Amino acid sequence: MASLPTFDLPVLSLALLETAEGREKLAQQFREAGETTGFMQVIDHGVSPSLISRAFAAAEAFFALPLAEKQALARDPFTNRGYELIGGQALEGSLGSSEVQEGLVDAEKVKVGSGDQKEGLMMGDDRIREGDKNWGRFGHGRNRLPSEDAQPRLRGLVDEYFDAVKEVPRKMMEVVALSLGLDPKTCFTAEASKDPIMALRFLHYPATDLANITGIGSHSDFGFLATVAVTDTPGLELFYQGQWLDVIPIPGAFVINIGDSLSKVTGYKSSLHRVINKSGRSRYSIPLFLEGNSDFIVKPLVPVDGDQEEYLTVEQVLRSRFDSTYKTG
Repeated sequence: MASLPTFDLPVLSLALLETAEGREKLAQQFREAGETTGFMQVIDHGVSPSLISRAFAAAEAFFALPLAEKQALARDPFTNRGYELIGGQALEGSLGSSEVQEGLVDAEKVKVGSGDQKEGLMMGDDRIREGDKNWGRFGHGRNRLPSEDAQPRLRGLVDEYFDAVKEVPRKMMEVVALSLGLDPKTCFTAEASKDPIMALRFLHYPATDLANITGIGSHSDFGFLATVAVTDTPGLELFYQGQWLDVIPIPGAFVINIGDSLSKVTGYKSSLHRVINKSGRSRYSIPLFLEGNSDFIVKPLVPVDGDQEEYLTVEQVLRSRFDSTYKTG
């Protein structure tokens, strides 16, 4: 397969939040990224390289477990937690017919109905307990992890990684507010980020000799922000100005991208992207999705004259979008 042109992601340093001048610069950088692709990379994020390395080692160890052990942890469609088999999800299913007509979806893939050629472990913060206001709601629930004997210390590592990395989208939501000239403490970002649905995923894209096999099909993300840890194995592609472009982040950076809910609220761009693993080796990534507060109503900050749309809550958006991407039989 011929190589694609490369898209250079803008680099944002979270260290700039420490000064008024730095916050102004960050706001401008985010605004520019949001008005073009909605993709950027973040450095000086405060998450230790050793923790990220341990998380990738844990992901690799999990996916090396026997298939039967992984399948015993199958994804619960209500909590959205657990193991996802290769081909179990087809993210292109979340797109409308216009994307198919415009050639943004692989026609052969649609024809055969194949799913994404990845496997995943979907997790979150499961330290809330019965009686919590979010107990039993979509996107909140028990993680489905291997036993301590099968993979020692995984549960503790998941909690440690979640606690460290969740601070990145929290800070980025502050930047979102600043980019719009709003007060981060009182504007919509505070409400949307309160007790949010946050989804952590280990993802594995096996090596393949087949051309145009998508590890993750063309899609835009559903929620507010994705914060993605990647290795030096390429595969992420972004659709921009009528063509697919390779995205190669700098080492140690998190890839950040705007999701559809934040796009709807602010007007910033939520771009199509996909993963095609052409490296000849396994590829791993670890995204953390800030989906938003379950009851937050996803609607534009600036009302549209004559708008008759019935706006949905974050929970309703997620249920609809996830239902469209998983096979039901």
